Amino acid sequence: AAAHEILVEQKRARALEALRLELDAREAALLSPERLEQWARSLELVDPAPGQLLALAPKPERTLAARLPSRARREPPSGAESAR
Repeated sequence: AAAHEILVEQKRARALEALRLELDAREAALLSPERLEQWARSLELVDPAPGQLLALAPKPERTLAARLPSRARREPPSGAESAR
């Protein structure tokens, strides 16, 4: 009985490995640069024109850290020592 269960599980493991390999191959095909470019063209996406992109930087006074009380910025979160 145990030997039969081992054979069944080995067969199942081989089938799962074959499926994983098939899914890996499909994922690679879908994520290939050629496929992504084809998909972008089908959605009529284009590269931005020069000057069309803007780099944004947060205003220091608007960040979460700037809005925290000064004490909260200096103290480690509770439980930080136990995580080490």
